[in-house]
Parts: sequence; structure tokens; C-alpha cells
Amino acid sequence: MNWGMSWPPGRALCASLRGQTLIIMLAGLLVSHGIVLVLYWGDRDDAVVLTEAEDLADHIAAMTVLVSKLPPDMQAKMAQVSRGSMFRISVDTRSAVPLTPPQGRIETLIEAALQERTAGIGAVATRVRVAGASTSLFHEVAQTGAPADRPLVLDAAIQRPDGRWFNITTRLSDRTKPWPTAVLVYTFCVTSLVLAVSVWMVGRVTRPLKVLAAAAEGLGRDINREPLNEDGPVEVAQAARALNAMQGRLRRLIDNRTQMLAAISHDLRTPVTLLRLRAEMLPDAGQRERILATLEEMDAMTSALVAFARQSVVEHEVERAVDVAALLDSLCADRADAGQPVSCAAAEPAIVPCRPQELRRALTNIIDNALTYAGSARARVIASPRRVTIAVEDDGPGIPEAQLPTICHPFVRGESSRNRDTGGLGLGLAIAQTIIEGHGGELHLANRPEGGLRVLIRLPR
Repeated sequence: MNWGMSWPPGRALCASLRGQTLIIMLAGLLVSHGIVLVLYWGDRDDAVVLTEAEDLADHIAAMTVLVSKLPPDMQAKMAQVSRGSMFRISVDTRSAVPLTPPQGRIETLIEAALQERTAGIGAVATRVRVAGASTSLFHEVAQTGAPADRPLVLDAAIQRPDGRWFNITTRLSDRTKPWPTAVLVYTFCVTSLVLAVSVWMVGRVTRPLKVLAAAAEGLGRDINREPLNEDGPVEVAQAARALNAMQGRLRRLIDNRTQMLAAISHDLRTPVTLLRLRAEMLPDAGQRERILATLEEMDAMTSALVAFARQSVVEHEVERAVDVAALLDSLCADRADAGQPVSCAAAEPAIVPCRPQELRRALTNIIDNALTYAGSARARVIASPRRVTIAVEDDGPGIPEAQLPTICHPFVRGESSRNRDTGGLGLGLAIAQTIIEGHGGELHLANRPEGGLRVLIRLPR
């Protein structure tokens, strides 16, 4: 049976305020970097296209001027010489580029630049065609079905005033190259640096919240603990002041309750003592014994009530590391030596920080309850890395299911008799629960399927 429950570290980090803050910051950082990189790459691509268009327009205009000044026979030779070179030039009476509107951003930019450059040399018309061009700036090569490493081809036609067309073919640079490694490395370094600083800053901001949460949890264990330091962020300081004020009010409330019960107990002792003296003088022995028994019960009840009230406010003993397996074994051995049917299963040492005298009292109450109501008790210790569980089982009648939620309340007894010898005062489990919760532990009662009661005490290590 699994008496403990572990929390996955990754899930615990994501569930914490620190983890969620870091995740939000990291997501925002990645999204912002992605947007900036896309915008940067788009602007860079536009700049490259515009620069290339202007350079090509300058080269084409210059070659057009140069070729137009050559004699016709030299122009034909120029066309032959240009085959296989960067620019292929031909002079014809027809345009090699059909008359169609520019398709895509590349054609538009190149045609505009070419018109601007050739206007001064008397060009009548210009036509431009880019093989595979499309309206998409990033997928123009892929959409034409051309291999990614094949450069685009530019066909340009310029009509001179004499009606002849200068047809020029050249290749465009490949603009589908992956992002530069330097950009990716820069992005990674900046993201890592910002994330590292964020981890440190978020940890620094959320550290007071951890202290505040630990103090709030510790308040239930020790009402007399030292007040919190009221520093840190404004909200945390306000919460610390509120927690300290609540601790002060609780302490005063408990002190007043304890003082009231102690005063009642003290005030009752005088009339009880007088009644006891008068009872001693009664001639009827039977009546005398019954009255004395009632007075002893009243005295025991007031003493137990004051002891229970003081349990949560007394100065606790010093906490130290104790082997609870050895402590439980010694309690069971003492009762077994006295002839009581108590057994304790052998267990490995289970070291727990605790107040041994208080814990001994809680275990004594639980074991004695089992002996009183069931006639026997079996105890064992189950140790795990994070907690130690003490199980006390019996073969008695158990507790009605409807009564289990309230059985640890003060003056609630599992036995309906008003007789103190059989039903007790109903404070044993209440005191045990107060002690165990004061150690940061839990007390859980459940009926066993095969009969009897199982009491589980879980203590943090």
C-alpha cells in the first residue's frame, strides 16, 4: 500500500508561481523575438531585392547605351560573344518578353528601376519578366516548381527610338538561403541571457512568498513562533503584517480561554474539597462512596479540560531527531511486559524531527484507546523518503462511519456510556490530534474492511 504521495518535480515547478511566471516570460520573449526576426528578415529581403533591382537596372541601362553606339555588325558580334556570359544580349525587331503586367514584387521593382534608368537614354518601352516570380516574397522559387538551388532568370526588353528591341537575359541571385547562423546564435544568446536574469529576479521576488506560505503553515503548529519580518514587496509586507496580527489575536484568544478554564478549575476545587470533607462524615458508607466517586470524576474532568486547553499554548520541549520506530517499539514493549496484548512489527530506523515527550503522549493515547475498546493493538512503521507513517490497528468493533469525521473532537467518545471507566472523557484522540498536527503531521482514522479500526499517523521527515 502506498502511504505517501510524491509530486513530480516538473509538474511542481509548472504549478508554482515562480514556474508560471517564468513560462509566461519565456513565451512572451520567444514570441517577441520571432516577430522581430520575421520583420527583420522581411525588411532585409526587401532591401536586397531593391538593391539588386537598382544594380541590374544600372547594368542593363549601361549595356543598352554601349550596344546602341556600336555599328550593326558589331551588335551582332556582341550578341554572339555574350552567349554563356552573365548577360546575354540580342538586338531584334521583336521583344523577347511578352506584353504583360508585372507579376509579383520582383518584377515590379525591377521594371520601375529600369524605367527610371532608361528614361534618360530615349527608351520607348521596357518589359521585364522573371522566370518563376510570384506575389509571395518567401516562396517564389518553391511555387514555380524549380529547385531551390537554381537561380531565377530575368528577361528584360528595352525598345529604342528606332523601333529595335534590346533583349537582355541574366540570372538573379538566390534569395531562398537559410537564415544566417550569426542571427540564430545571437537570438539564442539573448534569449538565454534574458531567461537567466529572469530566473534570478523571479526567484528573488517570489522568495518572500515562500517564507510567507511556510509561516502560515507553521502558525497551525506553533502559535508561539516568532513573528514574520515585514519586509519584501508591498503586497508581501502587508500579508506578513496581517498574519502577525492574526497570530497575536489567536494567541490572546487562546490565552484568555486557558486562563478562564484554569480559573474555573481553581474555583471549583474549593467547593469540591468542602463537599469531599462533608461526604467523609456521612454515616451511610454506600452514599459516601458514590458521592466521593462523583467528586473525583468532576475533579478529573476539570483537570483534563485545563490540560487539553493548555496543550496548544504551552512552551513546547526542544525538537530533535528521534527514531520513531524505536519509540513505538518501547511503548509496545512496556505494555506487553505488563501482560497487555500489544505487538509491534520490526522496522528499520525511521528518524523524524519531533518533540519526543509530546509524541510519546499521542502514541500512548492511541494505543491505549485500542486496548480499551478493542482489547488488543498492532503497531508498525512505514517509512518513505518524505514521510513516516505509523499504523495502529485493532480487531474491535470499529467506529460508525457517521461518527468518524467528529471522533477527534474534544469530548466526543466512541462509547456511548456516560461511565468514565468505559467511555473515558473523549479527550484522548483530541489531544493526540493536536500534538500530531503540531508536528506538521496528519491523523487519519478508518474502519478496516476485515473489521476493526486503523489509525494512521503521518509525520514529515
